[in-house]
Amino acid sequence: RLRDLAAIGEIAFDPNAYIVQGLRELGRRISRVAPIGGERVDLDALEAVFSELPRARFRTGRRYWWEYAGAPRDVAPDLPIAEFRERRARVVEDLKTLNRLLDADLAARLQQDLRPVVDAYVQRLNSAGVLDFLDLLRSVRDLLVRDEAVRRELGARFTHLFVDEFQDTDPLQAEILLLLASSDAAEVRPTRIRPKPGKLFVVGDPKQAIYRFRRADILLYERVKEQLLGAGAELLNLSTSFRSRPAIQSLVNHCFAARMTGGSSQANYVALHNFRKESNEQPSVVVLPVPHPYPNWTNTPRVTLAQLELSLPDAVGAYVDWLVKHSDWQVEEAGQRRRIAARDVCCLFRRFVNFGEDVTRPYVRALEARRLPHVLVGGRSFHGREEVMALRTALQAIEWPDDELMVYATLRGAFFALSDSELLEFKAFVGALDSETPRLGRLHPLRRVPRERMPEGVHAVADALDILGALHVGRNRRPIAETIGRLLAATRAHAGVAIWPTGEQALANVLSLIDKARRYEARGALSFRGFVEWLELSAERGQGSEAPVIEEGTDGVRLMTVHGAKGLEFPVVILCEPGAPLETNRPSRFIDPETNLWAQGLCGLMPYELLSNEAEIKAQDDAEVIRLGYVAATRARDLLVIPGIGDGPFPEERWSSIFHPAIYPEPRLRGNAEPAPGCPSFGPDSVNTRPFSSDLLEQPVVKPGLHRELAAGGGVVWWCPAQLDLDQRERGGVRQQEILMASGEADAAKAAHQAWSDERRARLERGSRSRWPTRSVTQVAHALEVSHAPEESGEMSNARARELAQQIFPKAIIDRADAVSVEAPLSRSSGRPRGARFGTLVHGLLERATLEASSEDTTQLVRLGELLARQLGATERELLAARDACLNALRHPVLLRAREATDLRREHALSYRRPDGELWEGVVDLAFLHSGRWCVVDFKTDVIEDAPFAYRLQVALYCHGLELATGAPCDGVLLGV
Repeated sequence: RLRDLAAIGEIAFDPNAYIVQGLRELGRRISRVAPIGGERVDLDALEAVFSELPRARFRTGRRYWWEYAGAPRDVAPDLPIAEFRERRARVVEDLKTLNRLLDADLAARLQQDLRPVVDAYVQRLNSAGVLDFLDLLRSVRDLLVRDEAVRRELGARFTHLFVDEFQDTDPLQAEILLLLASSDAAEVRPTRIRPKPGKLFVVGDPKQAIYRFRRADILLYERVKEQLLGAGAELLNLSTSFRSRPAIQSLVNHCFAARMTGGSSQANYVALHNFRKESNEQPSVVVLPVPHPYPNWTNTPRVTLAQLELSLPDAVGAYVDWLVKHSDWQVEEAGQRRRIAARDVCCLFRRFVNFGEDVTRPYVRALEARRLPHVLVGGRSFHGREEVMALRTALQAIEWPDDELMVYATLRGAFFALSDSELLEFKAFVGALDSETPRLGRLHPLRRVPRERMPEGVHAVADALDILGALHVGRNRRPIAETIGRLLAATRAHAGVAIWPTGEQALANVLSLIDKARRYEARGALSFRGFVEWLELSAERGQGSEAPVIEEGTDGVRLMTVHGAKGLEFPVVILCEPGAPLETNRPSRFIDPETNLWAQGLCGLMPYELLSNEAEIKAQDDAEVIRLGYVAATRARDLLVIPGIGDGPFPEERWSSIFHPAIYPEPRLRGNAEPAPGCPSFGPDSVNTRPFSSDLLEQPVVKPGLHRELAAGGGVVWWCPAQLDLDQRERGGVRQQEILMASGEADAAKAAHQAWSDERRARLERGSRSRWPTRSVTQVAHALEVSHAPEESGEMSNARARELAQQIFPKAIIDRADAVSVEAPLSRSSGRPRGARFGTLVHGLLERATLEASSEDTTQLVRLGELLARQLGATERELLAARDACLNALRHPVLLRAREATDLRREHALSYRRPDGELWEGVVDLAFLHSGRWCVVDFKTDVIEDAPFAYRLQVALYCHGLELATGAPCDGVLLGV
């Protein structure tokens, strides 16, 4: 059919027509992958063409071919233009359907291919003996379903159940709740359960059901509600709102009563009733016009979404600045009235990321330009901050000193701030050292440059390179956080960053990155390079939120998503991002509890179950967007600010369109505005700049001021953009210069700093000395060898060692040492390697290998052994012998018994203080609790049938410490491997 459609281009009347050009391009694309008469067809390439065609839309002139209507004449003989359009539309629609079915098939295959990943995740959880949150819920539900005794015991224990925010409850939680409240302990089918009268009290607001992505669905809420009502529950409607002023509630009622009309996917609207009184001194609802809604690159009077996103953030920043610094408006707090502070303001967004771009960044810049403190709650702009980018660049320069571009960026960046002239002079000096011919040398941190002939002006460059070189050399021998700390200390970055604009946030982000380094190492990280690469990957994916430097109750504008603000309230709420879509483009997820089916997109592909229910799912998704608007508007207590356009609403339905019926006057009333109480004198226009157009001249403009008829009579104030201090740019120089300016107190400050440094050095020195004498258990056990008289030649016998031990340790320890069991290895090859490195390799394998590993599945041991061998520099012979020793140990009866343990510790630190104050500490290779008794296992590569008494004594001391710590009896085992 595509070939037949393309063939029309060969017989078309006008070969230069846009439609005909598109037909020829279609023919070329098809013939490239499926030539007529070809022996083979490249199916992959053909599928790729099919996937491209509906989206590519051939560009012919200024129009798109798939949508181009064409001239009103015949395209070819006996082919009118209307018939051609219909034929083309059918082909394109069928092609889209085919692509969707192909995607569905690929999604199903991909789901099966990814199943091993899920199985491996479950296996890792089981091996670690932990549950994630969803598994915890499922396990509790399964336990209640299969064990009637548990149901009866828990049902009797919880006599009354009170559940708030029930609309946010997922199916598993709802099932658990019903099972606990059931009047019949024998009934386990959730839909058949009848709760015991008076036991269950549920509070929920379906208008605020916005967590479908967490499996909390309004359909579940309605189903459970009907089930409870059928079992005799009483329904009470709570309609009085104690939060918002009457004008805000009037706007909410007016906007959402028409949108929330019930049905299968939407809540029935229950109107809000007033509790508070309206203020006559300041407005409660303000429309903030976009100052420049028209793009400056065209004279066409058309508002664009891009221009809204460009202009509104500056208006929001200017309005908050006026509100906090220049207005006398007040809010209520604890029954008292006070002026509005920055902490009272919350800017709400529907989302933080749009096509990979940070939506909040322009708003943050607008607030920073006006020195307004703020906190981005849960934002994703962490890696876009200047201080974080500078630190990431510096870490890359430390890891890869051969990357001159990264080294240059670090030296020119915020931490060293060297000028191009200094760097160029240094490169010229280095180049002259290497050759008599003038040329530029390299900026390399590891190169030693003689200082004798170095020009005075480039010593700073050499010092900076020395810092990077020293950090590179020791990066894998110290904690990652310490390397970052040394870089910051060497450049005095803490003080420098703190005096940046919004320096508190910048410094918090730097410290947050150090904390990320600590957490990365705590997860078992292996190298500095791994952390640097992980940071870059996180930056590419847009992961990482800014550090919250502003705590509850302190000053600072909040920027949050509507989901994040759920359950909270703020005196002032500003709705941002008016261009966010009102309708979803793709269905999100399909849930069928009866068949235990959850279907959602995978890598952009929609499975067939999602496609077959697309209309129903999109209706549910679109209904949730409406509820998002309701949640956003009802967060406001004293003032709700909504963006608008003075020349009329945006022609397309967007997220802010929900509020249009309540904020836009009728065209004949747009010029009727009264002076607004508490507001400055407004001008006549609510648009700052617009293109010259006769259409706009004839169109009535919303006049700034109070429009009493809006919001169902509650009144709305349209702001005047001319009263806003717009186009503020970020400032940075003056603040730093004033802080760093020298004064007459400089000498006293230097002396105080020196005294502080001396005191700090003395404290560190005192802190580095141990207050209590400390010995390891190994040192204590092997103290017998020190007691061995010099005149006694040869190795000390076990009898002699026991005799010496009786002089040092109490009888209980000696008896415990005698009771230690020595287990010989199942097998051991003759002539295998020995030594400390081999022992470390074996211990490393036994520490990390799963106890379930077997000779049939050695994949994990092979990979783990190769990694450890590389780190230790072990030979291939040592690696093979260590792997065999580990497999033999894992098959030993002692470790088979450890698989059944109720508690298991590997390489576990143990310490206890002796009566004389001495601290004994050590690391237990393996300890597990079985049948109420602990078993301590110490692996030894040099034990076959018997063991030196010092080994027995070491295990005995471990057992003694473990008994002191747990109170449970303990046995000791020396296991030869």
